[in-house]
Amino acid sequence: MTFDPKKHQVFLITVGAILLVALVVAVLWRGAAGTLATAVAELDSAQASYDAVAAKHRGEPSQQLVQRYQQKLADSKEQAAAMRTAVPERALPAYSPSSFKETVRGVRDKLFAASTEAKVAIPEDIGFSEYLGEKVPEKELIPKLSSQLAIIQDVLDVLLTNSAVSVVTIDRNPDSSAAGATEMIEDAEAFGTEGPTGGPRIGKTADIAAGKARAVYTTVPVKFDLRIAPSKLYNVFAAIRNKDHFYRIRRVRAVNEVMAQGEMKDPSDITEEDAIEMVVEHVLPIQASAERTPATK
Repeated sequence: MTFDPKKHQVFLITVGAILLVALVVAVLWRGAAGTLATAVAELDSAQASYDAVAAKHRGEPSQQLVQRYQQKLADSKEQAAAMRTAVPERALPAYSPSSFKETVRGVRDKLFAASTEAKVAIPEDIGFSEYLGEKVPEKELIPKLSSQLAIIQDVLDVLLTNSAVSVVTIDRNPDSSAAGATEMIEDAEAFGTEGPTGGPRIGKTADIAAGKARAVYTTVPVKFDLRIAPSKLYNVFAAIRNKDHFYRIRRVRAVNEVMAQGEMKDPSDITEEDAIEMVVEHVLPIQASAERTPATK
């Protein structure tokens, strides 16, 4: 016996509708189940944090404890405001892609002339080889490039002033995976470093911590490989610190080398040089960096 679709049209439509409804219900159920699992995980995390605080303080957090945490928060805000005042950040110039190229050329020429006069060898492209040619920077890269140019200009000025022997390389994108990364401060209440016993907190995954973390600043790094007399290093570090931008020296690696002249008949024939690898970062608070919207020249 053959199955006639026309005779069973109502039955087929009904079956199709049931299957469609079942499919929609299954999709909605999966979404609800996923949301429920996330909510349960967040609840478990919050409960674990609460239990840890309660165990540490032998009971529920008292009103005095709440007030103490509120005071700590107020103190932290006050300290952050004081830091911003103590380390004023001079605004970077505003560039368009074309004006940035022109500025890089001008800065390169001035630095190269100064290095020739100071007899300090520096890279001829000062780290911007691609933009000294035909390439024009993309507009969205201008803020980062502006920070990099400021770092290079300031650091080379310091090295020339302090008679470095040479600047071997300038790398604008060291540790490219970390470049421009934001620094995080974990939520102090939910993700503190102390458990009930004073040791590290257990059971906090990196994903959960990252989800709760608050970004407070971002950085733009530039790496310099150079050679300089050991006695000059302190002056270099101090001069970089005293520049008008918020710089920090993230990493320094130094190898001391004895440089002998002639047959070393006299102690004065022996000098020392440090081969330095140094990463200097421009630190930009998130609020301040978010407000920077460079206009075109």
